[in-house]
Amino acid sequence: MDTTPKIKKTPQQQASMDQQSTQSGAVVGSNDTLLTDILLRLPVTSILRFKSVSKHWYSLLGQKHFTHRYDTHSKSPGVFARDKYIPFDAEDPNTPPVDTLSSYIDSFTSVRVLQSCNGLLLCCTDQWPKIRKSGHKYYVFNPTTKQLALIPSVLGGLKARKTIRFMGLAFHQTDCAHYKVVCIRNVLSYVESYQVQVYSSDTREWKISTESFSATKPVFFGHLHLILHMDRGDDSLLLNVYEMLSDHSGWFVKYQVQLGELLGAFPEMVSEDRYDFKVIDVVRGEEEGDSFVVLKTSKRIITYNVHDKSFKLVLSFAGHSYEGSLVFHRYTETLSLF
Repeated sequence: MDTTPKIKKTPQQQASMDQQSTQSGAVVGSNDTLLTDILLRLPVTSILRFKSVSKHWYSLLGQKHFTHRYDTHSKSPGVFARDKYIPFDAEDPNTPPVDTLSSYIDSFTSVRVLQSCNGLLLCCTDQWPKIRKSGHKYYVFNPTTKQLALIPSVLGGLKARKTIRFMGLAFHQTDCAHYKVVCIRNVLSYVESYQVQVYSSDTREWKISTESFSATKPVFFGHLHLILHMDRGDDSLLLNVYEMLSDHSGWFVKYQVQLGELLGAFPEMVSEDRYDFKVIDVVRGEEEGDSFVVLKTSKRIITYNVHDKSFKLVLSFAGHSYEGSLVFHRYTETLSLF
């Protein structure tokens, strides 16, 4: 029982405290710099709700500068595998994910994610009868705001739509409000000649590049972020994580992660004479000590803290139909509107 004597405030003292609280709130509300610093620490759901507080807040939260700063510090709470969302903070790793793209958008009955970029997902329809008749339909989707945009068909009609070999999503680092979709398609299949078309959300039009290119060997579209080094002389398993220099002139090693310590806890990472796991993502935490690597083995998905070497089971595949060749796409909360 709490026996601490209660100090009763006089009406004058209570009124004084209320006045000070009101004045403090007024100071924060009138200081855009201070207000912005506070709002940058809030979750996306709060930001979207606070847009209705006042016209000033709506204007402040809708500025490109604020969106860019918020997205720069935004965390990656999970990944998409096909159309399923897998959160890193799942309470029960034995429960399969039930949150799918169709739960966000009713019309998404059969889609797959092609790529993620800056919190947006590039998706396409995955129903063969419709594909054979008219080609894929492509969408850009923001799971945070639930915005959906249908990308117009590429130039060249049905023939062009049926010869698409790659579709990619991209942002310019200085413009978080507009995205581009890059299409690469066959022009002459017998000589492996390719055409590039670029769609801009700003103009809402496709443009054809004036130059085509040839590629006789496989071309892998993407970027180098990770190098896995295996030393046959010992049992070490070293993962180097690279980060680009601020002036984009080169790369430097951000983390060196010893994965060998995980082999005892997750023996399925080694299959006969080879390693059998996949690095899905590297997530930087709000604090440096919160950063972690996301790994997929044949049986589960785990996170591994790069600093304190702790690990957490995110999802167990036991009893569920997951293919080993699943492609994972990072999901990052974003305020980008289109």
